[in-house]
Amino acid sequence: KTQIEEKKTDNVSEEVMDDNLSQSSEGSGVVSAISPDTKRRISSYLNRVGDVLETVEEAKIELPSEFPTEMGVDMVDIVRNRTGLSHVKSALAVEGILKHIGEKVPVINQVMEGLLAALHTSQIEESESAGVTLETNKDLERLREVFFEIKEARDDSQQRGWAIRDDSGALLSFLEELLQIIYDADPVISRTAIQEDKYENILILISYYQLEHRLPLRILLMKIFGALCTLDEHVISILIQSVLPNELGHGIELNINETETVVWSGIVCTMMFSTSEEVPFSVYDQWNLQFVHFLLDNIEEPPHTDTDDEIPDIFINMLLSFNQHFEYPSTNLVMKALKESSNPRIFSEKLMLLVNRGDDPVCIKTPCCPDSLTKILLDLFADKETSTIFYTTDLMVLIDIITRQLLDHCPGEKIRSHYLELLHRLLDSTEYEDHRHRRSDLVSCLKRIMAEEGEESRPDQEAIKRIWDTYPGVLNDDES
Repeated sequence: KTQIEEKKTDNVSEEVMDDNLSQSSEGSGVVSAISPDTKRRISSYLNRVGDVLETVEEAKIELPSEFPTEMGVDMVDIVRNRTGLSHVKSALAVEGILKHIGEKVPVINQVMEGLLAALHTSQIEESESAGVTLETNKDLERLREVFFEIKEARDDSQQRGWAIRDDSGALLSFLEELLQIIYDADPVISRTAIQEDKYENILILISYYQLEHRLPLRILLMKIFGALCTLDEHVISILIQSVLPNELGHGIELNINETETVVWSGIVCTMMFSTSEEVPFSVYDQWNLQFVHFLLDNIEEPPHTDTDDEIPDIFINMLLSFNQHFEYPSTNLVMKALKESSNPRIFSEKLMLLVNRGDDPVCIKTPCCPDSLTKILLDLFADKETSTIFYTTDLMVLIDIITRQLLDHCPGEKIRSHYLELLHRLLDSTEYEDHRHRRSDLVSCLKRIMAEEGEESRPDQEAIKRIWDTYPGVLNDDES
């Protein structure tokens, strides 16, 4: 083999590397983690490799183009372990480097394409690809170690009852590390750790929270619960069936002036109740009419320590989430509390802002139907007493929204049926004939639905007939 001489290149520089890495939305964050010296060394190395490979090409050596999926997992793990980047950023870094090499050294482009395919397959088929290297994964090993330390702290009854040392620093460190790994690691790895032994580690965290009364540690535990709810929906089911809803509710009442504690408690409560899953009857020992009044009172007059006005928004979301668990308005604790409230002005204003925005603030992954906003509107307008919390201008805005929803949704979509039901209840419980806002638009929407053909339109057409029968001449062309 001949000696390959180094030669200067014109434009193989760190700027090209930046362009390749920045093709992804988070690429710029990865690039900023690579120093200019490192980029120059990589570019110089790639140039020398390219010269060598030109000789390889001349020798007609056949290069591989297919690689096992686990190689994609291994590449990401190597970058993550050596740089401390998150799993997502590590994958972006690997992708950017492979593309850069393929473009600058065309002779091995097919090799890079094969490695990219392995990387992409490993991201798509996470659960299968991770299995090969699962037991040797450093994140999984560390998660197991941290969960063991938390279990030891939970079981240390002497330290809790009569502390002989200050262990808060060590526990804070363990909990912060646990939270960071959950955020940064491959989601498959984190799910594997929490699902072991039928979610035993989740039960350890719940029982530790119940026994731990130091607020800084409790706040970290609540952040961990929130991260786990977004990671695995089954965690929500475990939490709602545990003592945690009552523990968090009681903690909110006791620590109402501790804004950070209240905010994180409210966030986790909202997540737990977000699925409308049936809750154990014991939950209502804490989540009773008195507690709902407490939430409403603090929406109207938040504690003086809440300088950023966070608590009213958090409590609104809690009530939206909790309200999903009542099938009938007559037994609904949220509706009962609103009937007994003198003037829930802030509640109605914030609710209308959310309705006008249109995004369900309590949905995590799988949306409920109806969503929490539509559900609470249906409940409020099922009774004239609760419908009076809205002003006439609010009702007009709501009619605008109903009109838009009837126009935007297609036959067979449940959301359209829910908004027809809401329109009927609004007519029942308010004085629509006093203003007849958007009447012509509503009439047009209803006539368009009545003209539709197909079985999927029949339930909505039956709902419109009921509206016309109950209110002849109000929303059709037969003026009385």
